[in-house]
Amino acid sequence: MPKAFDTLDYLVAHSGNVVEKDELMSAVWQDRLVEENNIAQNISALRRALGERHGQNRFIATVPGRGYKFVAKVQQLPSQEAIHSLAVLPFKPITAGSRDEALEMGMADALILKLGGEHLKVPPIAAVRRFALPEQDPVDAGRHLCVETVLDGGIQIVAGRVRMSVRLIRVRDGRQMWAGQFDEQLPDIFSVQDSISDKVSAALRISLTNGSRNRRTYTTNVNAYQLYMKGNLHARRLIRGEVLKGISYYEQAIAADPNYALAYVELANAYCAMVLTNDAKPAETMPKAKAAAIKAIEVDNVLAEAWTALGISDFWYDWDWQAAEMHYLKALQLDPNSGPAHAFYAHLLSNTGRHEDGLPK
Repeated sequence: MPKAFDTLDYLVAHSGNVVEKDELMSAVWQDRLVEENNIAQNISALRRALGERHGQNRFIATVPGRGYKFVAKVQQLPSQEAIHSLAVLPFKPITAGSRDEALEMGMADALILKLGGEHLKVPPIAAVRRFALPEQDPVDAGRHLCVETVLDGGIQIVAGRVRMSVRLIRVRDGRQMWAGQFDEQLPDIFSVQDSISDKVSAALRISLTNGSRNRRTYTTNVNAYQLYMKGNLHARRLIRGEVLKGISYYEQAIAADPNYALAYVELANAYCAMVLTNDAKPAETMPKAKAAAIKAIEVDNVLAEAWTALGISDFWYDWDWQAAEMHYLKALQLDPNSGPAHAFYAHLLSNTGRHEDGLPK
């Protein structure tokens, strides 16, 4: 049976874990709809090939009502090909006419934050947002981004439920390494993000090196989260009218959850963007940026992005190089992989004549 090996490969890759039937169907038969009987036939063929008698469960155990588990001991040989890069593409609408760009971009942004780390380079949302068209070929996007793997997903909210279909693809040959489907209540969107990041890291055989940071959701208020994502969608376009829309959404997110530190951070960044890219008057705008950054730190003093935002105000408005450096270093202490903190700190070092110190080590 042509799909039997693919079935075995997926079960072995997830050895020791229960693989749900829907997950297995999505992973092995991603190109067409099948019934559970197809899985049963493949499992039966594999058991015969492995010399396993009915009921023995030496290799493949049936988990009633759920799926299957590969139970034999699996020893992983040293890999000849380690994967070091992944692009998380903006999610696409599952059905035509149901587009929600803020949700699609926001889901990608959240997973980028969770998956990026010491062992896996993940391009920021600014690098992938141009690949947001529904008809985008994920493999082609991966080649343009010069990454080894791509995470491609579809998302939709229907009647208070979030539905997602996600697949991990190797760019070199287009091979699907993992796929999953999720249908949960909207408030569970945060746990779905954790589940996706866990399964992607397992498929890539890496650990999430950002520790507890990867588990942080920053808010449990779904309304605040949706407003925050809308703010990001507009503010990051860096056009005056769009940035102002973003500011409005961030303020609404903060009203919904006054302890939403990331919303204060992005509010600070949006005010800076009004000055740096839209010629707003610094004396009127930058104090608002600094106040938002300080509030973010008051709410969450271990948030690297907050210290970076404060450093930007120190550098661009107060011209306090010493304070800016201290705050950038604080950000890098909290998150050594923070791209913005590295970039802004390098800018500071260069502008203060320490060009060599600003070069990558």
